[in-house]
Amino acid sequence: MEKMFPQIRTEDMKKFPYYYLLKICIVFGYSKIVKLLNVVCIIITSSTIVLQVYYLKQNFSKELILKYGCGISLTIYTIASMLVEFLIEQKTKKLLNEAGTILWPVNFCGVKVEKLILKRVTVMNIIYYFMSAWFALMGIIMLPIWGDHSEWLLCDVISNEYFETRWKILYFACSCFSFPVIAFSSIRLPVILLCTILQTHMQIILINQKLNQISEQMGNLNNIKLVDDKCYQKRIFEDLRLCVSHHGKIKKWLNKVLKLVQSIMPLYIILGCLNFISLLFFASDGLQNASNILKARLCVVLIVCCLVLSMFAEAGQALSDETSGVFDTLLTCPWYLWDKNNKKVLSIFLSNSFQPDSISVAGITLNYDFAVALLKTSSSYALVLYNMKN
Repeated sequence: MEKMFPQIRTEDMKKFPYYYLLKICIVFGYSKIVKLLNVVCIIITSSTIVLQVYYLKQNFSKELILKYGCGISLTIYTIASMLVEFLIEQKTKKLLNEAGTILWPVNFCGVKVEKLILKRVTVMNIIYYFMSAWFALMGIIMLPIWGDHSEWLLCDVISNEYFETRWKILYFACSCFSFPVIAFSSIRLPVILLCTILQTHMQIILINQKLNQISEQMGNLNNIKLVDDKCYQKRIFEDLRLCVSHHGKIKKWLNKVLKLVQSIMPLYIILGCLNFISLLFFASDGLQNASNILKARLCVVLIVCCLVLSMFAEAGQALSDETSGVFDTLLTCPWYLWDKNNKKVLSIFLSNSFQPDSISVAGITLNYDFAVALLKTSSSYALVLYNMKN
């Protein structure tokens, strides 16, 4: 991790919010052993997809597709997610390395502000650890030791029909290996994105606090004589220039993050929508005569999918909300006590911070409204499929 943040000492680096989450998802997630495990998992899951497609070709029927389509769509999403993690590895590391050179530490504006930020971080970390527990539970409950997946995964049906004992043992071992890796891969990208946005939020707080400190250092805001005080105006200019410069660097870095997210966003929207449709349809149609273990598994998978969607939506919503905060803070500055140069800098700063950032592709913006719309659309299509079958 130190190599990824070369400008920050280890002691200071650990003060950065969400350091340990990024360390788990980036440093550990892109370690040689985990990358090797992901490659093996991709090979295994891709092989199961090939087998399932071949089986469907030989035994094609509408009932077979409706029953096992949910498991196939989830498998395809898993493969795509792990492949994306490989494709964005270098860009992700480069962005985090760049962040280490430009981000202000949490103690930049003093101990009071640091405590305020760390208090919020503590609450958010508790929420993330609670969410992570569901992904861990998914990795455990999906293990075949609790029962096979023949009720909703076609590859288990193929294994029972065509594999001999030794091949069944190998398939069992591959299943035990794959599900924990899949659970870890499922949470990585949403956490990386959300932590990145929340790191940006921390920088926005620091900029806002720095601007507030400008006003606090003035004393009497009604003292018109401050307009002619060169020392005062020079101090204001230096602080404003520092904030403008840092805000510009953050915006430039954030735009690179958004370009990376926008490049993979269409894939996740399509696969995410298909997964929700298939899951909701299967939940409404296939659970009447299902075993208890299948009901528990499907419940956990649905919760995990909702958590993934909520993390992506929270990241997009937080980005829009927080990047508009600088503009609001600038409007409260006592600009009437500033000279012509400082007012000019303020006007530039206002124009740069007027438009809040957002994660948008083809008119689709990642936020709370998008999450609600996706769930509504998925529910509608699942209901259509259910009515068509019955």
